Amino acid sequence: ALKLLIDCLHTEVKQNSGEVKGDWKPLVFILTDGAPTDNWQQFADELKAKRPGNIIAVACGDGADTSTLKTITDTVLEMKNMSPNDFSAFFKWVTHTIKHTAVSCGVDAVAAAQGVALPPPPPGIVIVP
Repeated sequence: ALKLLIDCLHTEVKQNSGEVKGDWKPLVFILTDGAPTDNWQQFADELKAKRPGNIIAVACGDGADTSTLKTITDTVLEMKNMSPNDFSAFFKWVTHTIKHTAVSCGVDAVAAAQGVALPPPPPGIVIVP
C-alpha cells in the first residue's frame, strides 16, 4: 500500500513550476488496525524522507502498532474506540482538517518540512507524542 501511495503521489500530483500551477499538497490519512505483514520499511523511509504530502497515520483499535506508524510519519493519531459515532466524529474532523491545512505544492519548502498543524482532534482520538 505504501508503494502504491508513493506511485500515485508521483504520477497524480502536479508540482508548481514556472509554467504549470501545481496541485494542493495532498493530505493523506493512513488507517490501520494492526501491523505490516510485508516488506514495507523502504517505502516508509521514502515517504518520511521525501514528504510528498502531509501524511497522518491513524492507529485504529487496540491492535494497531503506533511505533511502526511513527516510522512513516511524525503525525500519528490513536483511536481506540471505533463505534459509528466515533468514526463520524473522526471524518468530520478530517473535513475540518482539510479546510485548514491546504497548502499548494512547492510553495514553502520550510512549511513542508515542518509538516501539518492539526486542529484539536475530537474526544476519543489522541495525538501520539
